[in-house]
Amino acid sequence: MKNATAFENYQMKRKQKRREKKLQEKEKKELDKETMFEKPTEGTKKKHKVKLEDIVSKKAATKEELDFMFGQDETDDNFKPNPQDPRFTAIYDKGAYSIDPTHSKANKNVTSFMKENKRKKLKK
Repeated sequence: MKNATAFENYQMKRKQKRREKKLQEKEKKELDKETMFEKPTEGTKKKHKVKLEDIVSKKAATKEELDFMFGQDETDDNFKPNPQDPRFTAIYDKGAYSIDPTHSKANKNVTSFMKENKRKKLKK
């Protein structure tokens, strides 16, 4: 448009920027889909957000891929907390901070806190 007003020029530029932004977002989405199941390099430890549609779309996901996607490969098995540490007294004293024994994420570290809590209750 040669005889476009200043406002029309402004609208055309805005429209062009929106198109470019949409294209960039679309390209980024496609790149994210491609790299979702790849393990990050040693320098990057980025957790991926996983949606059910993504898992269903890749029907042949192996157990190793699923463990990686849900962050189970990155757990540190060497970490052992000290249940007698005074910083954890709220877990034993206050009901709002007590540990739910039925919670599905109860691992060996959490069970050590639950055992310590039982020991302290039996002492009283």
